[in-house]
Amino acid sequence: MKGVDADTFKKELLKQSIDELGHAEKIARRMIQLGYVPPSTLEEILKFTTCGQLTMPENVTDYESFIEKILRAERCAIAKYNELIKKYRFKDQITYELFEDLLEDEVDDEETWESFLEQYRRRKI
Repeated sequence: MKGVDADTFKKELLKQSIDELGHAEKIARRMIQLGYVPPSTLEEILKFTTCGQLTMPENVTDYESFIEKILRAERCAIAKYNELIKKYRFKDQITYELFEDLLEDEVDDEETWESFLEQYRRRKI
């Protein structure tokens, strides 16, 4: 990623990447508590994801496209966590609360990237 806004985006991506690793650890820990073996490779993880793998735009200075891709990923995660919250609401209180917490983080991330997109579009005009 290069250009005027690269440093701002890099800092936020690093922060959110660390947060996402924390999400993965929490989910893996819960899976183990329930007697499951969590996926351990990227290939295995991608089999379970309904959101797919995020790819960056070919033009590394196309910030608008970059942010829009991140927003699609955040919105997919939000939709998935909402589904899981509904699924576990009356079945498993601990898993339900876990997904509620993760959903809150994803909504915060979405709001951050929406703000970046709005700021970027205003600067572009």
